[in-house]
Amino acid sequence: MGVTLIFTKTREGKMVASLLKQLLKESGISPIYEIPIKGLDKPAKDATPDWAQQNVTEALTGLRRSVLEHISRLHSKNPDAQIELNCTGGYKAEIAVLYEVGRTLRVPVYYLHETFKTCVTLP
Repeated sequence: MGVTLIFTKTREGKMVASLLKQLLKESGISPIYEIPIKGLDKPAKDATPDWAQQNVTEALTGLRRSVLEHISRLHSKNPDAQIELNCTGGYKAEIAVLYEVGRTLRVPVYYLHETFKTCVTLP
């Protein structure tokens, strides 16, 4: 069993990924893959609508492309690999992109419901 960490290249994203990677290693989980994606670390008050439109679209497109390529590589190495997506972290648009990737590739997509504190399978 392996895990892929998808995280933004922001200071916070890299820090959380580093902590999760250490925890996974200590738990004996291997391999651990990493997909760093473009982060949007500009303060909202400084972001113009044009900047947001261009950069958010670019970041989400990169997220989609990177995850699709990664899953394709995993399947080419092991066609029987069981791949699942947990899209709990991230903001709404990132969750939507990962959900679409999961539906496109017909892999289960999970989400940790914040109120019920349980993992649910997205239909």
